[in-house]
Amino acid sequence: GDLHGAVLRLREASEEGAVEGEATFLALLMGCARSARPDLAKEWIQEMKTQGLTPSIKCYSAALGSARSAHEAAQWLQEMRESHTELDAEGYTVLIQGCAERGELQAAEKWMQEALASKKSDLQCFATMVNAYARATAVE
Repeated sequence: GDLHGAVLRLREASEEGAVEGEATFLALLMGCARSARPDLAKEWIQEMKTQGLTPSIKCYSAALGSARSAHEAAQWLQEMRESHTELDAEGYTVLIQGCAERGELQAAEKWMQEALASKKSDLQCFATMVNAYARATAVE
């Protein structure tokens, strides 16, 4: 995708007086996730707060998807905790998917167990975990 183009469109809309709501920021954060740009995701979360918007769990889940490492994911989780935002099934799925993509099967399993223990797992969490195992098997 063209994350730079999306940013330009947002700036144009701002100059025209269009209100930047959560949906706009969510779209940008999803672009950051697809582009693996946690630096930009951090900027957009901060911009939301500057504009008086409270990032929702959907926004944080999208930002979490931009993490390129377990360390970056941990930083997002810390920010979520500081904002009193708890992971939901979608957030756990994003974590599990990221671990699977990085080949971190044990970490994916840890998040799956936490999702189960907190009763925040769903079918997508399980499907993502199955895919993580399938990837690991394909690599071996």
